[in-house]
Formats: sequence, C-alpha cells, structure tokens
Amino acid sequence: MAGLEPSLIARRVRTAAAESSADDKGSPQNKAARASDTQGYRLPLFLAYSALGAGLTFGAGSHLDGSVALALASGLRAVPCVAKSHAGSVLVKQTSTLWMGFVLAISLTEAWVKFRAPLLDRHVAVDVGRHVFPALNSVEAALGVTCGLMAWRYGLTDAAHLAIPGVMAALVAAQIIWLTPALGLRAQHLIASSADPAQLSPKQQAALAAIKRVCSEQPLPPGWLHGVYGALEVTKVVLLGAYIWKLVGQ
Repeated sequence: MAGLEPSLIARRVRTAAAESSADDKGSPQNKAARASDTQGYRLPLFLAYSALGAGLTFGAGSHLDGSVALALASGLRAVPCVAKSHAGSVLVKQTSTLWMGFVLAISLTEAWVKFRAPLLDRHVAVDVGRHVFPALNSVEAALGVTCGLMAWRYGLTDAAHLAIPGVMAALVAAQIIWLTPALGLRAQHLIASSADPAQLSPKQQAALAAIKRVCSEQPLPPGWLHGVYGALEVTKVVLLGAYIWKLVGQ
C-alpha cells in the first residue's frame, strides 16, 4: 500500500465500497434491484386491464338489457337475441382489434426500431425489452380474459367463435410460462457481459450485481428462442386479423 499513489488507493477504496454495497442485501439499492427483477407490475397491469374489460362487458350488457326489455315490451320476439349477439360481436371485435394493435405496436414495431437508435447502448435496449414484454403478456392475458367474458355474456360460445381465441390463449400461455422468462434470462446474460459498472450509479450497480448473481446460477438460454417468439407474434397477428374479419362478416 505504501508504494501506491493516493489516487489509486482512493479508487480501490471506492470500488471495494461499491462491491460491498452491491453484496449487501439489506441496502436500499439492492432492494430496488430485487424489486426491478421481480417485475411486480405484471399483476397490477393484468388486474387493471381485466377490470376495465369486465366493466365494459357488463356495463354495455346493462345498457343492452334495457334495449332487450323494450323490444320485448313492443312484441318483437326475434330482435333481442339478434341484438344481443350482434352487440357481443361488436365488443369482441373491438377488443380483438385493440389486442392486435398492442402486438403490432410493440412486438412488430418498437421491439426492433429501438435498436436503430444510434445513442442507445444495446444492453440498455435489451434491459427495456426484458421489462416491456412481460408487461405486454400481462395486457394480452387481460384482453383474452375480456374476450372470454364477452363471449360468455353475449352467448358467443359456439365452436366457430371459440376456436381462434382458444389458440390465442395457448400461444400467450406458452409465452408467459416459457418463452418470455427464458428470453428475459438471455437478456440478463447480455446485460451482465456488456454493462460497465464504472459508468453506472450506485443503484444501477446494485441492479447489475443482482443480474450477475442470477446469471452465475442459470445458464444462457439458446438464441433460437428469439425466432420462436417472433413466429408466435406473427401468428397472433394473423389469427387476430382472421378473427376480426370473421366478426366483421357477421
């Protein structure tokens, strides 16, 4: 230590302090890192969109029930069933269009456009993506629940109306359970190998240390999972487009 320059000694002390802070699980920085990695916003997003969908479903249903009662009082026996089915188709069509818009805007636009930003480091773009896609999956799950509620509420329970939504539900479930967590882990490996701790704030250093601990415990998932995820996103857009077209035709 006696032969070292004071500036070098100070730099080593700061580095050791930063590493100690990152290893301290009780520190505010590490708590923030763990909160970030758990991505606890997914459930609130799902609940918020589901509540909005349920409100739309049953709120519109209450308005429709009044119209049905008026039609019955006027002696129009065939109108209520037709009106109810048509209203259900319109609501499901609008919800499916919103769902397709989410997928087009995020998966097929934002996901690759952000990598064209010349001042955005790749590991930062990847870190954004590992948070955005779980959120997208949560919104998709809520929209799927909303479509199911609408189909049940308005009697659209035949096989023709349930086939495509059933396939969509399976695709989203595969992403939530398997693909999105695996790609999130792959993103963490890229961040761990690319981010420079010297350019990060103490809070960011704690988050990076938490990511490195995860990567030391779990192997890097294969790269072909990106292709599978992309193929599923294109498939969802095609299926939703076909479903919307079917509803428009009715």
